[in-house]
Amino acid sequence: MKRVWELLFFAVFGVLSVACGEQELERAFLKLETTNLEFEAVGAAVQTVAVTSNVDWDCTMSDESRAWISVEKRTGGVAVAVADNSGVESRSGAVTLVPASPDLEPKRITVVQSGSSYTLSVEPASLSFAGEDAPAQEIAVTVGGGTLEWTVAADEACRSWVTVVRKEGTAVVTVADNPATEPRSGSVVISADVAGVGPKAVKVVQEGRVLQPSLGVDVRELHFGSRAEMLGQTVNVAAVAVDWKVVTSDTPDTSGNPVEWISIVSERDSYFIVNVETNATLEERSGYVVVTSGQDDVPDIAVAVTQEAGREFLSDLTGDAVMEDLPGGGGNLSVIPVDDWTDFRTTTWYMSLWGADLEYVKVSWPYSVGYYGSGSRLEMTIRSSVIYFNDDNEYWLPEGTYRVVTEDIYDENSREPFTVLAGSESNSVINPNGSWYYRLVEDEYVGSAPIVEGTVTVARNGEAYTLTFDFVDDAGYRITGTRTGTLELKVASTPTPQPAS
Repeated sequence: MKRVWELLFFAVFGVLSVACGEQELERAFLKLETTNLEFEAVGAAVQTVAVTSNVDWDCTMSDESRAWISVEKRTGGVAVAVADNSGVESRSGAVTLVPASPDLEPKRITVVQSGSSYTLSVEPASLSFAGEDAPAQEIAVTVGGGTLEWTVAADEACRSWVTVVRKEGTAVVTVADNPATEPRSGSVVISADVAGVGPKAVKVVQEGRVLQPSLGVDVRELHFGSRAEMLGQTVNVAAVAVDWKVVTSDTPDTSGNPVEWISIVSERDSYFIVNVETNATLEERSGYVVVTSGQDDVPDIAVAVTQEAGREFLSDLTGDAVMEDLPGGGGNLSVIPVDDWTDFRTTTWYMSLWGADLEYVKVSWPYSVGYYGSGSRLEMTIRSSVIYFNDDNEYWLPEGTYRVVTEDIYDENSREPFTVLAGSESNSVINPNGSWYYRLVEDEYVGSAPIVEGTVTVARNGEAYTLTFDFVDDAGYRITGTRTGTLELKVASTPTPQPAS
C-alpha cells in the first residue's frame, strides 16, 4: 500500500513540474540585436536590426527624427534608413520599439549620422580694378565634400557699381567706371546653402579716375571801352590736374612781349580778372592774356583783349545839356567838418542831385548807391570856407558863387574856398573823380561828362537851397540848370583830439 502512494506522489509531482516549465517558456520578451546605429552623411546604406519577441510590437519616432529617419518593420527585425545630411554638423535621433505587452518596457534604437565634410574656397581673395574701362575678372569657386549649391552677390558698399554673374565654378565680376578721383571698395560674398559652411568674401577695390591734365576758360575774347573799368572782367578757369598762371603777351602764346596796358588785377584758384588802362591814343589796340601750365602736353589758351580807341574828350555829350528835371528831384549833401585845432583852409562837401524821374537806392554791394529810371544826375566835390565841428550838429553850405578849378586833391594847401573840383578820368559812375554830369535812360547810362569850367551859385532861405548851375564839359558843351529845395545832410566824419605833440 505504501508503495502505491509513493508511485502516486511521483506521478502528480511530474505533472506539476511539466506544467511549470511550459509556463516559464511562454513569458513575454522583446530583444534587439543592437540599440545603436551609425550612418555616414551621404549615401548611407539601410541597416537592419534583428528583433526577437514573443509579443507584437510597433515602431514610433518623434517628429524631429521622422524628418530624416525612416523605418520599415520586417520579419525578424526592423530596417532603418536615413536621408543625406547636408549640414556639416552630426545629428542624432531615435527609433522606439513599443511592445504590446504591458509587462515590457519599450526598446530604443539610437541613430547617429555624421555631418557632411563640405568645403568652400575662393581664389583670389581680392580683386583690383582700374578706375576706367576695367575688364571683367573671375573668382574661382571650389566645392569639396559633395554637391554644394552657392550664390554670389555684391555687398551694400559696392552694389551700385559692381555686377556679379554666377557661372559654373566661377563668379564673373565687372565694375562701372569710377566718376571720382578717390578709390572705392566693397566685397563680393559667396554663400553656401548649407548651414555651417561660412560665406567667403572677396574684397573689390577700384582705383579713382585718372584725370588727364587740361585747361579751359569760359571766354576767349574780352572787349573794353576806351576807359579803365572799375571792376575789370572775369575769366573763369577750369584746370584739371594742373597748376596754371596767366601772363600778358602781344602774341597768342607766351613767346611774345608783355602788354603794359593790360593788367591782371586778381588771380585765384579758379579765375582771374583782367583790366586795362585808359586808352590815351585815338586808335583801337589789342593784345592777349595767355593761360599757361608750362607743360608741353597741356596747350596754352590765349584770350584776345581788344580796347576801343581813346577819345579826344572824356565827355560823350553831343550837345548842350539842360537839367530841366532837377526841380522835384532828390538831393543830399555830405560834409567833412574841420577840427578847430587844425590850420585847414577849406571844408569839403559832396553834393549829389538827381532828376524827378530817377530813383536813388542804397545798396550794400558792390556799390554804396544805385540810380534807376531816366533823367539827369549831378555829382560835385565842393570846397567852402572852413566849417568847424559844433555841438549843435548844424552845418550849412555857405552862400556864394563857387567856380570850377583843377587842384591837387592830396595837397591841402592847393585847395581854395568857394571852388568846385573839376572832373577827371574815372572808372566808376558811382564814385567819380571830382564833378561829373550823367544822363540815364531806363536805368542805363547814356551820357557822361566831366565838369571842367563854370560856376554854381548857392543861395539859402531857411532850410531850402537855390542852386544855379552854369558848367562846361571838356568838349565845350554847357551843362545848365536850377534846383530849389532841401538837401539831406550827412556829417561824414567825427572830431579827433589834438595830438599831444
